[in-house]
Amino acid sequence: MTQSLKIWSKFSTTKESGTLNFQIVEAPKDRIEDVAELIVNHFMTGEAISKAAGISKSDESIAEYKQLLLELLQDKDKHIVICCLDNDNGTVGEIIGASLMRLITKDKPEELKVQLKSKELQKLVDILKGLEEMYDMISEQGVEKFYDDRGVVVHPNYRRCGICYELVKTRRLICQKLGVPLTAALMTAYATQKAAERDGWETVFEYNFEEIGKLFNVTFDKNDPPIAKLMVARA
Repeated sequence: MTQSLKIWSKFSTTKESGTLNFQIVEAPKDRIEDVAELIVNHFMTGEAISKAAGISKSDESIAEYKQLLLELLQDKDKHIVICCLDNDNGTVGEIIGASLMRLITKDKPEELKVQLKSKELQKLVDILKGLEEMYDMISEQGVEKFYDDRGVVVHPNYRRCGICYELVKTRRLICQKLGVPLTAALMTAYATQKAAERDGWETVFEYNFEEIGKLFNVTFDKNDPPIAKLMVARA
């Protein structure tokens, strides 16, 4: 028996080619590999910190990241929603956007217990760990648990359609539904920063990429924002 989709929102946008109808739904378990492909192809190659770490320039690190990602996506503490075209038949076609979160609790902080082979992926992990140590979300926000960001991605062919905003907005709805007081994200792109601001997210900490680059001996792309924003939304 086919399980019905959990739909979080539906929305439309009008382009020169006509009106496109979208829906944000829970990611079906049999489409996790497609979510991983979207992330590897259109998030890891374009996200500011990943680029600075050199992920996109190393086939070894891309392959290792994809394998690690497939394992992490099976984590029971993960929450994954996707965007697809609304075809009115209850099925999921091409996955054109995705939002990943992981539940972090006071008594269960996240730990990456994997021996990494590629130096680029290790560099990425080192940078992210270093940034996390600069701001303790649990203590600073006075919460017992929160949903932490694990990436927002939209396929390039469907950008500027409001998908990023809908994915970010859905995170707050998920928190409200599941009784989680807070969701947080390190927003490293102009699109996600603007989408979060539009949904009323609050910036609680900022990271200067020039300073981070010096600290970790990496160079950030001048086309990326000069500041990464640690932002939160309350249920």
